[in-house]
Amino acid sequence: KKKLNCIKKRQPWRPVAPIMTRETLSQFFESNSDYRYMLFNPKVKKSKIKEIPAVIHIDGTSRVQTVTEEQNDKMYGLLKEFSKLSGIEMLCNTSLNIKEPIVDSPSDALRTLKESNKAKYKIDFLVMGNYLIMNK
Repeated sequence: KKKLNCIKKRQPWRPVAPIMTRETLSQFFESNSDYRYMLFNPKVKKSKIKEIPAVIHIDGTSRVQTVTEEQNDKMYGLLKEFSKLSGIEMLCNTSLNIKEPIVDSPSDALRTLKESNKAKYKIDFLVMGNYLIMNK
């Protein structure tokens, strides 16, 4: 969260949302609903607060986005692979922009990637479609 807020040049208290597999939602949240559009803020289970502090708002909720393999097989696969490293099928989820409107084109994305080099931390990689772009 600290790195994301630094890259995006935002205040440190600004929340970051989690994106996670649908089937693991009830392990972390007091809900078992489908949150594919980040419109609701379920409560984090008290037993999980220390595991996912980067995505918890001050009131103990998170603006969750869930994903199934049918909805987005690439993101689902990424979450599954990340869980092999972390033990959690969850990543931080935030808009792709730095002090400007959300990226809306490949040229916007490349400009944002380059702009991130001006911060203490930078965006290391950018995925666009089937392309992986490494920031040097």
